Amino acid sequence: MVLDHLTNPKVKSAGFIFLILAVIFAAYVPSLSNNFVNWDDDVHVYDNPFIQSLDFDHLRQIFTSRVNGVYIPLTELSFAVEHHFFRDNPFVYHLTNLFLHILATYLVFLLSGALGLSVLAAGMTALLFGLHPIHVESVAWITERKDVLYAVFYLLSLICYTRYLTRLIGKDSGAWVSLAWASGLGILSMLAKPMAISLPLIWLLLDWWKERDFTLKLILEKAPLAAALGLLAWVTYMTQARLPGQDIKEALLIWPWTFSFYLRQFAVPFVSVPIYRLPKPITLANSEYGLGVLIFAAVVFLVVRFRKNRLFLFAVLYYFLSIFFLLRFDAAADVNIVADRFMYLPCLGLCLLFGSYGGRLLSSTEKSTEYLRKILKAALVVLGIVLFVQTFRQSMLWRDSVTLWRHQLKIFPQEPIALNNLATVLRDVDEFRAAEEQYKLIAKLSQDGLDKNSLNQALADLRPVQYVMSLYFKAVEYDPNYTDAYYNLGKIHQDLGEIQKGIFFYQKALNLDPLYKDALLNLGKSYLQLGLVAEAVDNLNTITALNPKNEDYYLDILLAYHAALKEKGPHPVIEAQFKDLFERYAKLISRNSAKAGSFLNLGSLYQGLGDKSRAVEAYEMALKLSPRNTKALYNLANLYDEKGELNKAISTYQRVLELDPRHDLAYLNLGVAYGKIGRDIEAKAAFEKAVDLNPKNADAHFNLGYIYEKTKQSFAALDAYKEAVRINPRHVESYYNMGNVYFSLDKNREALESYKKALEIDPNHLNAAINLSIAYYRQKDFANALKFLDDARVLGYDAPQEYLEALEPYRK
Repeated sequence: MVLDHLTNPKVKSAGFIFLILAVIFAAYVPSLSNNFVNWDDDVHVYDNPFIQSLDFDHLRQIFTSRVNGVYIPLTELSFAVEHHFFRDNPFVYHLTNLFLHILATYLVFLLSGALGLSVLAAGMTALLFGLHPIHVESVAWITERKDVLYAVFYLLSLICYTRYLTRLIGKDSGAWVSLAWASGLGILSMLAKPMAISLPLIWLLLDWWKERDFTLKLILEKAPLAAALGLLAWVTYMTQARLPGQDIKEALLIWPWTFSFYLRQFAVPFVSVPIYRLPKPITLANSEYGLGVLIFAAVVFLVVRFRKNRLFLFAVLYYFLSIFFLLRFDAAADVNIVADRFMYLPCLGLCLLFGSYGGRLLSSTEKSTEYLRKILKAALVVLGIVLFVQTFRQSMLWRDSVTLWRHQLKIFPQEPIALNNLATVLRDVDEFRAAEEQYKLIAKLSQDGLDKNSLNQALADLRPVQYVMSLYFKAVEYDPNYTDAYYNLGKIHQDLGEIQKGIFFYQKALNLDPLYKDALLNLGKSYLQLGLVAEAVDNLNTITALNPKNEDYYLDILLAYHAALKEKGPHPVIEAQFKDLFERYAKLISRNSAKAGSFLNLGSLYQGLGDKSRAVEAYEMALKLSPRNTKALYNLANLYDEKGELNKAISTYQRVLELDPRHDLAYLNLGVAYGKIGRDIEAKAAFEKAVDLNPKNADAHFNLGYIYEKTKQSFAALDAYKEAVRINPRHVESYYNMGNVYFSLDKNREALESYKKALEIDPNHLNAAINLSIAYYRQKDFANALKFLDDARVLGYDAPQEYLEALEPYRK
């Protein structure tokens, strides 16, 4: 057996650890196919403005800002590097997480050896650490990059500190170098995640393990690191620090429950969800708290009973000291009271205990333990298989947002956040989008006099919309104070054209949180849609009062006013508000330290207003401050394209691609610009590159199809158009162009279907109506030819006299 081979003292540690790491990699392979999830991946990655570039302005923001209230600049920097080279490709982010986890597992192996464990015992420790399902959340969830990243530097710091102790014992004068390395790595760990605050305590534990005398020097040598970590921790904890609640009885139950929760999850890792709620009621009669107190008492008893067992004490103390800052006293309405990810490194002591005793028993040569060794080997094989399968399965639960939240609701059906997030992600599904458009159409028809029975029958077919709404309603049913769910109910009704209902739910959200910026913004937009300008102005002015120095707030309101003026036409009050706010926004930018992002936003605003000259000036100012700002360059190139300065546009897109060779949108627009000046070969190459970089970009496939169509490659064009509508079933121009290609190939039936689909999506598509009439005429269906000709004429088509005369005899 393999285990017999591993007990051989001649076993090579390199091959052993490679085998362990390969098994762990295989267990996490499903995570490499996972997508982003709408559980903070937006805030940390794909909607995070700080990671969009590696220029000085963005780096400054990374190191001077918190994300979700947590200061993790090193983690954000890692995301920025990935975004720079690979943009929003989830595979790369997942691969990095898995690589860091495997590296952390290897460091556990090295640390175990440094603490005196045999190769076999260290391997068993590393295997349990790397394979345990409690770590799936930290590895399979992109946002939790901070866990695996801080762990790597934390473990490196412990290894260096252990090396320092060894050199100290050997009276090596260069021991301080190891201490310096340990301190520096500790600070890097803290910059990845504030949980590294426990590191000085673990250093003290290592001092005890190495039987070092407790002296003033022992304390003072840790002071610089403790001070640095404390300062960095304060950036996060000053807004999130927890103190015991007023109810001491509750605190005395919650604390042991959180202490025992992680031990239970480690011992029985078969139920894992993103959100665990504090059990209610908080009384000793609740079995959860009774069990928590019992487990805590049992741990205390075992510590007293085995107080002379240094390994057992080390394992328990390591767990306690590393999890201490996350043990809770209060029942405040935080989402993450406990979480599997918090156990990523605190479980290391338990893994060391398992590996040490397992390794000793398997290495024993006494005949009296031979039968026990056989049982243990069989048990270890079974345990390894169970852990592997569980980790493999749990990795798949993070595949996408729908899978994740349906799993959460399967375990906890009344979790409001899961209901809200599932509803939100389902709104992006094609089936819902189609139903939403149908809902809007039916609502309009009902206003125009559609009979009630027909309306009710049509609404009965809109199950996706009704299902999503039901999820939001369940969320507020289970948590009547859930502001996000009320906000989302407002948003969905607003998007469906039911403005009054939207206003009702926005007001419900604001009753709970009067400073809810997005609710204020959309309530203001709703009032503008209804022509209630005074109410709109009151709400929108409240937003700037929340934070008069927040440029994004000004920008959001300016865009709302601009949209209202564009949709409703001139209005003196809105125009006056827009002018006043724009002047305040410009002054704010001028007063602040010059930032490329500010001028980028200003340029976008000018561009939206149609003031192209000032937009160019703003983008050029942004580039003066940050010459490598690809977003400013890209916007400037688009602006040149709008102005018809195509050579400037092309050269600017090329500058974008020099800085970011994976900018698929720059390739797409470069191809469009080449096409406008007849350089079809270069256009085709650019579109092919855009498709290669982002195969899910329907516009790239469409434009590539157009080039194929233009160069008489009809079947290649059809393939490209079909791929575009597969990605985006509402890509109207692809259906229209497909109709043209089929028409040119004398495939009249397919042409008719394509033109019909285009008109179904956009009833005002003039060219589709014209060509549909001609296609029907070709197959001598004159009634339909007349119908669509008349539709086209209503849309503004000036039909040739010969065509009118040809169809006139068939009018009834």
